[in-house]
Order: sequence, then C-alpha cells, then structure tokens
Amino acid sequence: QLVGSNSGPMQVTITNVVPTTLTVKTVQILGPNSSDFSETNTCPAALSTGQSCTALVIFSPTVAGQRLATLTLSGKDGGSYPKVTLTVNLTGTGE
Repeated sequence: QLVGSNSGPMQVTITNVVPTTLTVKTVQILGPNSSDFSETNTCPAALSTGQSCTALVIFSPTVAGQRLATLTLSGKDGGSYPKVTLTVNLTGTGE
C-alpha cells in the first residue's frame, strides 16, 4: 500500500462459539504499528451464542516497510470463560 493512502476495507467476521452470551468490552487495534490500521465494527454489547459481528479494518501506512498490529476483542461471559480475548494478526506493507 502506498504510504499515506488507504487500503480498501478488509472484513473480519467474529462469531461467538461459547455456549453463553459474550459481553463485548472492547474491539480495538493494538501493537507496535497500531496507528497504521483503523477499524469500525458492528459488534453489539452482548453477542449471543452463534451470533456474529463484523469488523472492517483499513490499512494506512505512515512509513515504508512491514507494519504489524492485532485486532483484539475483549469481553467476558457468565460461563466457564470469565474473560475472553480474541486476536487477529494484522500485517501490511507500506511502499
């Protein structure tokens, strides 16, 4: 991706596969180059079992070279998984 330009949105689908409702606390981009990525999402405050939401990630490199970050969803449920963290590795190359 050219430095200073935006990629098209990349879609990430998040599905709750645990047997209880997931309370979504945050969906955010973290990591060493997190400022080179942005996201918007359709995740509700509570994600029922089998329900999905979508995050759209845009890559906007500020410098040339490989850029790394993670898309991270943090939440909790009332079952045996009191804290839930889901991560998706993000990689882009600025030119």
